[in-house]
Amino acid sequence: MQIHSQSITKTLILSFIFIIANSIARADMSNGSSQNTGQNQQTTTVTDSAGNVTSATKASIPGGQVNISVTQSKDAHAASSKASNEVNDALSTCRPFQTSIPHPMMKDFTIKMQVHGISDGKCKFTQTMPNNGLQTCSFTEQQRNEIKVGGSGALQSLMQNESVCKITGY
Repeated sequence: MQIHSQSITKTLILSFIFIIANSIARADMSNGSSQNTGQNQQTTTVTDSAGNVTSATKASIPGGQVNISVTQSKDAHAASSKASNEVNDALSTCRPFQTSIPHPMMKDFTIKMQVHGISDGKCKFTQTMPNNGLQTCSFTEQQRNEIKVGGSGALQSLMQNESVCKITGY
């Protein structure tokens, strides 16, 4: 039963990561609002007159539905977008790279992301997670091409795939 419980916990963690990351990745820096409906989620993004970006997401996850709202200041959003673009660029060529960004919901936590280079024929990528978690991914060349074409959305989708990324520390 413990293994099943850990599997459910990892699935929920991955679902939340995907929802939060997509909320941020879909945020639009222009004034106004946008709406995007995915397969199991709906995200509405609004940018206020000061440039603060709020993304509200309703998503179906195993066991029910979750509503998450993330607000970032204009500067924090710009920094997160820049870091995402840099990580995507580094992953597409598997160029060693590292960066850090503040966690969008846990103000006292910094996410450290690192592209390590090729290991066993795949591009190794890690990112720290709250409570001593670590997500380790190994991307094939085809998957890196998907990231190059699809950007953050493609990366977040791949990061949900347990055959590509593993979470440890929980």
